[in-house]
Amino acid sequence: MSDEAKPKVLIIFGDAAETVDTMYPYFRLIEGGYEPVLAAPEKREYQMVMHQNKPGWTITKEWEGYTMPAEIAFKDIKPEEYLGIFYSGGRAPEYIREDEDLLRVTRYFFEKNAPIASVCHGVEIAARADCVKGRRMATVPKARFDLEVCGGIFVDEPCVIDGNLVSGRTFWDHGHYMGAWMKLLDAARDANRPLGQALGLQKTNDTGRAVPVPSPRFMGDSDLTPLRLAMWCGPRNISTALMRAWGNRPDTFVVDEPLYAHYLRETKLPHAMAGEIIERYEADWGKVAAWLTGPIPEGRTIFYQKQMCHHMLPGIGRDWLGQVTNCFLIREPREMLTSLMKKLPNPTLADTALPQQLGLFNHVRELTGAVPPVIDSTDVLRDPRGMLGALCERLGVAFTDAMLEWPQGVRESDGIWARHWYPEVETSTGWRAYKPKDEPVPDALSEVLEQCNEIYEQLYPHRITA
Repeated sequence: MSDEAKPKVLIIFGDAAETVDTMYPYFRLIEGGYEPVLAAPEKREYQMVMHQNKPGWTITKEWEGYTMPAEIAFKDIKPEEYLGIFYSGGRAPEYIREDEDLLRVTRYFFEKNAPIASVCHGVEIAARADCVKGRRMATVPKARFDLEVCGGIFVDEPCVIDGNLVSGRTFWDHGHYMGAWMKLLDAARDANRPLGQALGLQKTNDTGRAVPVPSPRFMGDSDLTPLRLAMWCGPRNISTALMRAWGNRPDTFVVDEPLYAHYLRETKLPHAMAGEIIERYEADWGKVAAWLTGPIPEGRTIFYQKQMCHHMLPGIGRDWLGQVTNCFLIREPREMLTSLMKKLPNPTLADTALPQQLGLFNHVRELTGAVPPVIDSTDVLRDPRGMLGALCERLGVAFTDAMLEWPQGVRESDGIWARHWYPEVETSTGWRAYKPKDEPVPDALSEVLEQCNEIYEQLYPHRITA
């Protein structure tokens, strides 16, 4: 990175900050190609300490450690100039957490979904800034109260990842959580570069053709953290177009409704091509789940799984949901119903998959301790670039223009049911402009529509916006 500015990353510390908690990330960032910037209440030299329980002691023993100079005071920080932030441990957080400028900076990084890491007592700063509600974090046990009283969820593990937030308990955990945080920084760095750079391409001046250049990392690199993305949808929710968008990424492998065969075998519903689907595809949900959570096919780094919520029958175990990143795609009920009627003349509430979707949403929220991403079909159609960019940012992957256009025709990844359900998508070459539909819902379906609206209104407030 000698020819370009190194992204800057803040390290928050002060007097009595833990020596190892401060110096390990400092040198690790330099090793990773970043510029660490030590920030404290004022720009001066700070005395760090070393903490450990002596044999026979019930409290922590403190020794003087090294000193390090703060390069910037909290009041002078412009957070938009930094890619991420790290909160060191020790006694410092207890004393610096009332600094209004530090709280301002902290809220910025949480609101921007930027890469954040915390160790030991560092959690006290995020808690004081009111940024830990519903977030899973590791911390030293004596700081558990600070986390929980502010709405956070204590997890006693060496590495806890909650979206953009990575945390560890003490300096003994550095080797466990630091790598995960560095990968988040790498993904954010690449996403902030021009698209041509991120893809390892640049245009020549004479021909305009894209040619390979020595490039920064993109999500196709095998050493990045794999993303198994389960997109939970209902029918007629632009789910196939969204699968096209992800399937056109060079780093992504997609699968189309992997639980459909199991669903048809168990329900015995007379869907088009039901017998052929059951015969051709895996109908054992346990084997399907093992495949969805196993190695990503073809060496890709993203595994996009288009899932229909109603395919998750009551007999299917849900433990494997904790091994994938769960997202939810919703659509305004009237538009969804009038489209569904063309395939199912008299759809029931269960046919819309909305009750199952709400149940899965609540289950994932309880399982993870965080609100999972929700995207609305109308928002995507109105602003594909903005919404897909916002979703990628939430997921910690680089957005690419490849998600906006795709070649016409069928895909090997499409289920054999595509010719029944996907004729419009097969003729598409990208996102079509949103056109409001004013087709009325028949009186016979007015109760179904009302029930759909009630569920939709519970999910809609959680949606991502561009």
